[in-house]
Amino acid sequence: MKYISIIFTLLMVSCSLSKSPITGAPSYAQFEDTSAVYKIYKIDSINSWYVIYARNSGYRYKIISKKCTQLQGVKIMKHKSYNLRLISTRHYPNAPTNYLDVPCFMLDEQTSMCLEPRKEIYDVHYTKDLKGLYFSR
Repeated sequence: MKYISIIFTLLMVSCSLSKSPITGAPSYAQFEDTSAVYKIYKIDSINSWYVIYARNSGYRYKIISKKCTQLQGVKIMKHKSYNLRLISTRHYPNAPTNYLDVPCFMLDEQTSMCLEPRKEIYDVHYTKDLKGLYFSR
């Protein structure tokens, strides 16, 4: 009985210390709504969406923003930094539950969005701070 309790204790400790399933991937806590400074390094466009690539603390982030005609706020630019509150799309209506097994999901009828593990992007985010390419709070 003593050996079983020791093995059980070691198992519990090792499970609590385990890291993210992908080497180099940030922990789940970093995908939650955070407010931090992100440096924009690429801006792309797919159908009715902007895809903004940003860096913070050595991690890369893929941020989506719906195109709109509202031109209020400050237009974001590459190589500039912005204080954004990112929210993971894991809670987005069409996002897959097993995001590692299903790396893409549909944003709308015409646009699919994919993770990019080769570029160390393990999640797609959105923020209420961006309307199109314009930053406002």
